[in-house]
Amino acid sequence: MMKELTPEKVRFFCMQCDSYTPYDELDVEPFCPECHKKLQFCAKCSSAFFCDTCNAIISRKKIVWKEE
Repeated sequence: MMKELTPEKVRFFCMQCDSYTPYDELDVEPFCPECHKKLQFCAKCSSAFFCDTCNAIISRKKIVWKEE
C-alpha cells in the first residue's frame, strides 16, 4: 500500500490490486508477546516499548497489536 495525501483526504494505492482501495484505519494498542499485558511507550529507550511485568524492552517486530 502506498499512502497518497490529497487536499480532500488520504488515499491508499494497492500495488497488488493496481488500484485505489478502501482502507480502514483501526485504533490498536501494543501488548507483550510473552505475558500479554499492555506495553508502555518508552521515548528514552530510543522509541521502544517496555513491559513492566517482564521488565524488558520489547522489539517492535514481536509486539502483538490488538484493537482497543
